[in-house]
Amino acid sequence: MEIGATEKAEKRSSSFELAIGVLAAVISTLLYVSCFPPFDVAEAAYVFALPFLIWCFFKPRWKIYLLCAFLASWVSWFMILIWLRHIHPPWGWLATALLALLMTIAPLAWLSFVRWGLPRVINGAAWQRIIMMFGLAGFWILLEWLRSWLFTGFPWLPLSASQWQTPAMLQLAAWTGHYGISFVLIFLNLGLVFYGRSLVRQVKRRVQPKEPKPETESARRRFDTMGQNAKPLFGGLKFAFCPEFYLSLGMLMFCFSLYIFGFKERSEREPMFRAAAVQPWIPATLKWDPDQARNNLDILERQTEIAALLDPDVILWPEAATPFPILDNRDDGMLRWTERLVNTIDTNLLCGNLAILDGDLFNGVFWVRPEKGIFDEFYLKRHPVPFGEYTPFRDYLPFLDKVVPLANDIIAAEDATVIPIELNGQSWPVGFLICNEDIYPSLAREMALEGASWILVVTNDAWYGTEGGAYQHAANSVLRAVETRLPVVRCGNHGWTGWIDEFGQIRYVLTNGEGSIYFQGAGPMNLTRSTSLVGKQSFYVKHGDWFVALCGVFFIAAIIVSRLRAQKI
Repeated sequence: MEIGATEKAEKRSSSFELAIGVLAAVISTLLYVSCFPPFDVAEAAYVFALPFLIWCFFKPRWKIYLLCAFLASWVSWFMILIWLRHIHPPWGWLATALLALLMTIAPLAWLSFVRWGLPRVINGAAWQRIIMMFGLAGFWILLEWLRSWLFTGFPWLPLSASQWQTPAMLQLAAWTGHYGISFVLIFLNLGLVFYGRSLVRQVKRRVQPKEPKPETESARRRFDTMGQNAKPLFGGLKFAFCPEFYLSLGMLMFCFSLYIFGFKERSEREPMFRAAAVQPWIPATLKWDPDQARNNLDILERQTEIAALLDPDVILWPEAATPFPILDNRDDGMLRWTERLVNTIDTNLLCGNLAILDGDLFNGVFWVRPEKGIFDEFYLKRHPVPFGEYTPFRDYLPFLDKVVPLANDIIAAEDATVIPIELNGQSWPVGFLICNEDIYPSLAREMALEGASWILVVTNDAWYGTEGGAYQHAANSVLRAVETRLPVVRCGNHGWTGWIDEFGQIRYVLTNGEGSIYFQGAGPMNLTRSTSLVGKQSFYVKHGDWFVALCGVFFIAAIIVSRLRAQKI
């Protein structure tokens, strides 16, 4: 009978623990998803981890904890990447599920470290808890950095991207890269949970029987001093100073102070040039259809002529704007068509196009000049999209050609080519990022190191429908602008088209009369720049991912402290 009763009690306990875990997973998932586009509840990033952090205080069973952590991580990323289902249906659903599974590795690893490390220091000294906070935040950064290169890299939507519409939170990126912002957000989650714990402990002390005073005189004096230094809260409730919370709050205030004290840099600006972006709005299913080539060119020509009426210094085309390569030794028809159009409108053109060079296919950006034709130098994409622009392991896994029907692989280039485009008699060296390249901090940094005065991002997000994909993509460009302290201009076939200044302020977005970014049209952009930043490179551009290395030190320190703490328990 006793054994049966014990088994029932254990089952009830497991069921209750599972219910708590599912609740934590649901709340955490909703908060994490809502902090990113298209929902953009930036403040949700301050608290998204709290459900799991609180649960760890009670030392849940590892099996149940990992199950709930996995489900929360996978469902979160599946919901964030749901727009991928539009690619090659019905295979898009499978691609979404598998990519979400890959993205689950990082949050699951972090939540596992939380479960391992947090209970070990929870009752330790304040300095031990603080070191663990640094270690947990540092481990999150190491995982974000790992995402930037593991399996060719897919650092889509780091936690810092949740603040893409909050410039006051972004300025730290000029020193630490976007990693510093993610670090502060994780640290704030930890500070809040420790603050909540300190309040709960104070409530327990009020409702529990009065503890006997210490017997020794020295202990009695310490006991009395603690009571005198405590501060009243909520009708007599007293609480002790919580260093973890105030340290995290200090970090948040430091981020805001960088924005406040940068007012002069933001306000003193000078004009650069006027650009007009063309957004053709050609559906992905029709863009490469040979039968639609003439119609696609007519749309591009008509919208370009409209853009020329806006009196720009340069017109921008999105990624792979024309249905045929602009450079092809076998056929120069597309080049002649483009040069004829440029001569007609008498305006410089920066165009995203494909090119066939020595038999290899490349994705690039080209400068076409009135009367002078195409410029000798051009940029070729350095990081093609796996399964989108090339098929990995094509020779070893031939069945992939049926799943991902790519006729030719786009070849990766190596050079970070900056083009010294001449506008209004002045040189404006421009760096380029094509499509997914703006999610890689290192690629934008290389452009800044090569002397770019602004960055042009050309994209074709027509594959992703009219949901959150284009907005999520644009959020990464905001981070690149702050990191490099360079204006970033985006031109998309499908949207998001606009420009962002060096401080992450979105200056212009091309929308229709209903406020939607998803439409066919053209719009002007009057670019300006901060006079105090001209000719200067940000600390991050000069020194790179130094903060990631520092986070590695934090992580190791936290492991050492938790191990030493465990030996004493």
